[in-house]
Amino acid sequence: MKIISIDPGYERLGVAIIEKNKGKKETLLFSECFKTSPKLTHHERLALIGDRVKEIIKKWKPQHLATEKLFFAE
Repeated sequence: MKIISIDPGYERLGVAIIEKNKGKKETLLFSECFKTSPKLTHHERLALIGDRVKEIIKKWKPQHLATEKLFFAE
């Protein structure tokens, strides 16, 4: 089973693909920290993030998703 793990972020987005098979240890297949330029508009940055995540999903075909819970410091 392949799992995509996402550490969400507007400036930097962390993505990893992990494979876990019954009775075996997890294997890291792919990881990336995708960065967007602050010179781009909010819309352009979100579009780039969406496009990159779609490419990764298309290539690796994960069956499950794990994501870090968002929190905001006050």
